[in-house]
Amino acid sequence: MDVRQCSHPDGCKRTVESRGLCLMHYMRLRRTGELGPVGSTRGTNHGQCIHPDGCERSARTRGWCTMHYQRIYKAGDPGPAKAMKRRRTAYKDAPPGFWVCCECGETKALDQFHRGSNRTGRQSACKDCQSLQNLARIIGIPVAELRGFRDSQPQHCAICATTTDLVIDHDHDTGRLRGVLCRRHNSGIGMFDHDPDLLRTAADWLGIDVTASAT
Repeated sequence: MDVRQCSHPDGCKRTVESRGLCLMHYMRLRRTGELGPVGSTRGTNHGQCIHPDGCERSARTRGWCTMHYQRIYKAGDPGPAKAMKRRRTAYKDAPPGFWVCCECGETKALDQFHRGSNRTGRQSACKDCQSLQNLARIIGIPVAELRGFRDSQPQHCAICATTTDLVIDHDHDTGRLRGVLCRRHNSGIGMFDHDPDLLRTAADWLGIDVTASAT
């Protein structure tokens, strides 16, 4: 029986699995749109990451190193070029009961991180940074732009003036950023479907004397 070889133009010797390509090159073509080199990319340097600030890591996918490509995929923003080296040093310096966020670099108490599988039992990014990443992915703007908007706003809830557990409120239809609210009131507005008429009706309801109406 004649076993066909992969049709990679550089002469891959693996056997054909799908559409004239071996499994490795077929899957790579599906993921990245490129065949890549004939040999395995594991442990091979294909140039430096194309980060504009000069990342020293090797390029793995579409010109980016693995770390910055994953950041772009998750949040739309590659972030700083050399943050990883600073984080590793900071991890060693974090006092017991604290952890260093891998995104903002701040040292925070462990309860400011969701549960994870690393040595602290917590995830590497703090809750605040994960919230920014999720919102950036939803409305399609870089995390740095979101962070800048938040820092430019008054650092208290526009409804109750509390200064804790703040989040960015946005228009779900247009993506427009409205301001900063506490998580509780931001969720409360969502319960009313962001409808001003419903909120006014609820406010009127609170002003009703239920005892007088019943009599």
